[in-house]
Amino acid sequence: MDWKSGVAIALALALAAPAIAQGQHARGFIYSCVKDGVRHYTAQPLPGAAECTTHAYQPAPQPAPAAPIYGRSFGRYYCTSDCSGHQAGYEWAQRRGVSSRGECSGNSQSFIEGCWSYVEEQGGD
Repeated sequence: MDWKSGVAIALALALAAPAIAQGQHARGFIYSCVKDGVRHYTAQPLPGAAECTTHAYQPAPQPAPAAPIYGRSFGRYYCTSDCSGHQAGYEWAQRRGVSSRGECSGNSQSFIEGCWSYVEEQGGD
């Protein structure tokens, strides 16, 4: 298949594929048909075509996500970026005089771990 055919198939796929919800992938067939000496790429076989070939399509396999790279830590907890969430949790616990891990709460794991770091540093549970 030459590059023009590949581009034509890709364009036909884009036009023929139904609307796809976020996170879903299209699978199906595209037809390459010759009618009156002209090649057509369609979602269904072209009536009256002298020749049609079927091309199956599906999403390309995706590589497994890479494991997070931990270059920094805060207390005994690893940071995935700049440790700002841990620092915020630590400072929050310090301002409130938190003495138990059970008092630590928040919307992010890094914030909670920062709070735990403060408790552990103070000798709490």
